[in-house]
Formats: sequence, C-alpha cells, structure tokens
Amino acid sequence: MGKPLVFVGTVGLMPRVVHGQPSHEKQARPGDLIVMAGGRVGKDGIHGATFSSESLHQGSPAGAVQIGDPITQKKMHDVQLEARDLGLYRSVTDNGAGGLSCSVGEMARESGGCEVELSQVPIKYAGLLPYEVWISESQERMTYAVPPANAPKFLDLIKSRDVEATVIGRFTDDQRCRVTLHGKTIMDVDLTFLHDGLPQRRLHSDFQPPPSREPALRPRKNYTAVLNAVLGRLNLCSKEYVVRQYDHEVLAGSVIKPLIGVKNDVHSDAVVTRPLLSSLAGVALSHGILPWFGDLDPAAMAFCGIDTAIRNVVAVGANPERIALLDNFCWCSSDEPFRLGQLKRTAEACSRAVLGYGAPLISGKDSMFNDFKGFDASGRPIKISVPPTLLISSLGLVEDVRKCITLDAKAPGDLVYAIGETRDECGGSEYYAWLGESKGKERVLGKNVPQVDIPAALARYRKVHRAIQEEILVSCQSLGLGGLAVGFAKIAMAGELGLTVDLDAVPASPKLRLDKLLFSESQSRFLVTVAPAQRKRFEAMMSGEPFALIGRVTKEKVLILEGPEGPVVEAKVLELKAAYKKTLDW
Repeated sequence: MGKPLVFVGTVGLMPRVVHGQPSHEKQARPGDLIVMAGGRVGKDGIHGATFSSESLHQGSPAGAVQIGDPITQKKMHDVQLEARDLGLYRSVTDNGAGGLSCSVGEMARESGGCEVELSQVPIKYAGLLPYEVWISESQERMTYAVPPANAPKFLDLIKSRDVEATVIGRFTDDQRCRVTLHGKTIMDVDLTFLHDGLPQRRLHSDFQPPPSREPALRPRKNYTAVLNAVLGRLNLCSKEYVVRQYDHEVLAGSVIKPLIGVKNDVHSDAVVTRPLLSSLAGVALSHGILPWFGDLDPAAMAFCGIDTAIRNVVAVGANPERIALLDNFCWCSSDEPFRLGQLKRTAEACSRAVLGYGAPLISGKDSMFNDFKGFDASGRPIKISVPPTLLISSLGLVEDVRKCITLDAKAPGDLVYAIGETRDECGGSEYYAWLGESKGKERVLGKNVPQVDIPAALARYRKVHRAIQEEILVSCQSLGLGGLAVGFAKIAMAGELGLTVDLDAVPASPKLRLDKLLFSESQSRFLVTVAPAQRKRFEAMMSGEPFALIGRVTKEKVLILEGPEGPVVEAKVLELKAAYKKTLDW
C-alpha cells in the first residue's frame, strides 16, 4: 500500500525500411524545425521523473502525476504513422521524463545544438512559469525534427487529423542549448555540459549474504491439501478476472492466448501473437520475476529470472537462438551500501547470463528509490521499502505459429516425461512461503536458492525446440513457481484429464525428501507429454539430458502422484481447479 510497483510492457511493429532508409535510424540536422505535436503543456507532470526516483512522503507533489487524454493520444498515434510513411520528419522523440527539456535536449545531440522559444509552446492555461513549460511531462506529446521544406505539408497533415502542432524552435550546430521567452534568454547552456556536466556520485557498496537456514520440517504422508493451498497463493492462483477485462483478440492475431486449455481458464507460460497476418511468423512473450530469490542471493534472482523468461517462450515454440530480453530494475534505499551491493551483484549476474544465453537486453528501465516514509496508526515514523526486484521480459521469434504448443494434456495414454534435474532448491520458494504464512508467521525463505547451469540449460532448450519443430511433443510446460506439484496440476487442470505419476522416476539429485521433490523450484526444467508412437524419436532426441518417463495421461480426472509407500497426492482435477480459482474468484 505504501509503495506498490506496477510493471507495464509493450511491443511495437514497424517496417524495416521507409523511403529506402532503415526505419530505426534518425538524425536531426542543423536548420531542421523543432515541432511539438499532440497535447498541450500544463502543471501536471512537473518533476514527474524526479518524483518517481525519490521516497514518497507527505509533501510529495500531487502535480507530479500526469493527466492522460486517450483521445488525443489515439489521434497522435495514427497521424504519427502517416507522417512516418510520408517521410516528413528526420527524427522524433516522445515527451516523457523531463518533457521538452529531455526530448529537445536529446535530439539536439544529433544536430549539435538547439534554439527554443517557449512562448510558441501551446499551454493548457495561463500562469505557467518558463521552467514549468520546459520540464512538464504532460502526456500525449511528440517532438519532431522537420526539414523546413516539409513543414507546410507536415503541419497541414497534423491539423487535418485534429491534432495540434507548433513550431517552437530549430536545431543548430553551435553546441549550445538556448531557450528564450518572448526573445529574452532564460537558458543558454553548453550542450556537452548539459548532458555530461553533472559530477558523478561516488557510492560505496557492501554485500554480505544474509543469515539463512533450511527449516526443520516433518515429512507428511499426504500432500494433497498442501498442493491445494499452494495453488491458491496469490503468486500462483488464477488471475482470470484480470485477463478477461482486456481485449487480447485485436486483429485476431493471438495464437496462444493468456488462458489456455479446454475451458481456456489456466494460465499459459507465454503468449504468442501473429502480428502480420500475411506471415506465419509469430512473437512469443513472457517474463521472469523472482524478488524472493533476491532476498537470499541477488545473483540467483537475475540468473533464474533470465532462465525463466527464456524457458517460458521456448516452451511454446520460440527459437532459443532468436530471443531478446528487457530488464526492469526496481530498487529501494539505493544510497545504502547493502542495497547497492545487492544491485551490483544483480547487474553483474545479468551481464553474465545474457552473454551466456546469447540473448541481448534490447531495452529496460530502472527506478531506484522505491521507499515510502510515513507514520503508523500510533503516529510513529515508519519506512516501507519494496524488495529489490528485477523483472526480465522476453520476446522470442516463432518461425511458424502452426507448430506452437500449449501445456495442457491432450489425450489419455500420452506419456509424461520430466526433463531436467530436480534438486534440493526450495530456498525462496512458494512452498516455504506458504509454510510460514500458514502458521501465522512471516515468509520462510530457507537457504538453498536455485542455481542455473547456463551451457546445460541452453543445450536443453535447443533440443526441446527441435522436438517442438519436428512435432514430437504434444504439450510442453516450463516448470517454475510451485515446482513439479503445481506443474502436474496445471497440465491436468488445463486439459481436464488425469495424470498418474511415479515420483521415484523423476530425475533428482540427491535423493530428495518428498516435499522438496514436489515443490523445489529448480530451474531449466520441463514437463512434456508425448504420444506413444513418438516415444523412440523423443528419447533419442533427449539423449544426454537428465530426463525420464514418469507417468501417463488418464481419462479419469484425477491427479495421482505415487511415492514409495503409495499416493502422496490424490486429487480430483476439478477440485484442484476450484482451489486455483477461489482466491481471486470473480
């Protein structure tokens, strides 16, 4: 409540070439006109960027929050594409953080300077100070570099679409950023100093692993009730009520939807869209976010988050050689040595992981001061900080969407295989968290956080991808939160079929206690189903991998997980689905 984090991602599509030039290249030139188009400037968004990078307090300005106008945004969006296709501008930047000061200032580096007259900037109402016009982050605005010869046609096009556009200055090459108001100079700064003049802060980092231990647990004879409880946890339960509020069928290009299965009510590992209906190529999207791993080892949070994001898109058919990633760091108390030490370990692990997987980070974001300082009900000062959090988003290429597969069991008699080794790695798991919370205590973290062997994982992902391309697999699930137990449940729930599994056959090292075998969140693992006729081909393809035939799909809608002394889970599939849905039942 004090400092929530909301993560949003988007994917855009653009032509590779426009008017014979690579579409991603842009270059403002001296003499180009600076044109602002879209919404007007107001007091909303003043210090929005600085506000988002400091601790919330009672004096935090309400005006830092921008007031959106979706109608203007839609018109601006459409005319932007028209102007692009007509080649009417040389460069464009949105007015995000810092408003005109950043959009114009950044584009000025392309040409070598700029001159801006603030009286030409359209404003929402009178009374704005010059600096407010310059830095306001009011929404729905773009800044363009327009050649003078193109200006009449550009401005006429914008106006014809009921969008406002104004020439507010021009780009220069004198290495100065000059801003005037009615001809009076209010800012004249050397461009190099403007971008690089701020002295670098010298900060000290210090990381010592927090004390941790594995909880002492008594083994149970039956884990059916535990599985039902874990399925209902907020990090694992159905969010169908959210998904159903939004349209994921735009242009009918969705191939694998957010919810899959015979009733379309179980979450997929990833979604696949076909952005160009003239092509069979698709884009797979997923993510990995494991902040509780970071409480034990920030490097593990990065390695496991990247492995999860990659594994999830591979599971639906993405090529592991054609995956790009995005990083989103949200941190707290970023001037404290321990928090900086966590950040350093996370960033270094990100670097090693993306190089190991050959999956570049193509974009990202950071927010370094996610703290709230206030008072509790007794008036005592409190500080609420987010856990250091790294979100990794993944975007994978699917060469032919007709070969995509989902995680649901498809037919009785299909063989169930586990690929990848399950280890004693319940540290930071949903199971340990449930153990603590079920006893009215705080989250139990444990000690043994999952580790990732990147070369082994990448080799496995290549084999799984080949098996999908050769249509050997019937279903494929990326094992993650909740471990094997939740993985089996999702396969059965989505297909509304039963599974009978021999847990002794699961590849595991060392010999694990049943609860750790069921709920360990070891990385780089899959559960797959294979038609009996494809058994030999599949097993030959997986040669050299830790894999095993562990069960079969059954017609009876019952999940049976057999231990050494009999069933340790015996649950009706529809009862599991009820537990999965009831937490956020809509």
